[in-house]
Amino acid sequence: ISMGTKPLASVILRFRNGSKARANNLKTLIRCISHNPKVEIIVSAMDKDVDLSEFKGLKEGVANRSRLIHIFDARPFASTTANNLGAARANSDIFIFQDADILFSNEAYDKIIEEVKKGRESVRVGEECLNLSFESTQKLHTRCKKANWRSSPIQPHLDLMKKSGKRGCRDAPGAASAITRKAYAKIGGMCELFQVYGWEDCYFRYKVKQLNHISLKMPMIHLHHEVNYQAGYQKENSGLYSALISANKKEYAHILDRDREDLFKKYT
Repeated sequence: ISMGTKPLASVILRFRNGSKARANNLKTLIRCISHNPKVEIIVSAMDKDVDLSEFKGLKEGVANRSRLIHIFDARPFASTTANNLGAARANSDIFIFQDADILFSNEAYDKIIEEVKKGRESVRVGEECLNLSFESTQKLHTRCKKANWRSSPIQPHLDLMKKSGKRGCRDAPGAASAITRKAYAKIGGMCELFQVYGWEDCYFRYKVKQLNHISLKMPMIHLHHEVNYQAGYQKENSGLYSALISANKKEYAHILDRDREDLFKKYT
């Protein structure tokens, strides 16, 4: 695929620039994705912008195609809003929503594209990821800056996860989920009733259950960071999630109609 053609997939990275650790994690993730010519990278930042000047070449691209699209919205951060903004800016017909602190092999992006070509509407990379320590995360940052991309700089960690089984792993319900543009519109995108972080990814998974879906069950790693932005919102969002599910169990289409109308009103 040449730089002048339409990307086959758009990796959408929602981002809140609230700590140095998270900014470093985002930059390492961009470095890891950047050598895959099939995808474009969309950083959807809110609250406070992030400096991505070191990726000037990626942003300029060639033949009028930028490999890195950086959008910023000054409203208070909300995961769902950032994802919807990224989807509205995407140039491809496959949206890959990825947490800015989650890494996996570039093979996963290729497999997502392959599954969509087979007719899948939704693809999940995996259910679990390996937590890295602060020291391991710092070493990975250094290795990614020096990598020549002939081999994945995160592969040693993925191999470690395979050997360790579930030790040191955490659930990753929203860490990496792909969906086609058509299916995203069909289910109404991300529901913006949820505040900041927490449970919005579970609700999204509830909505995609009607789609032609598959899980690749591939290993992932979670980079260390010092700030938990979910604090204070889990209880409220959990209650909202329960209310939405309970109210619509017998009227599932009502969820989709409400979210679809909201999506089209705001982003078309």
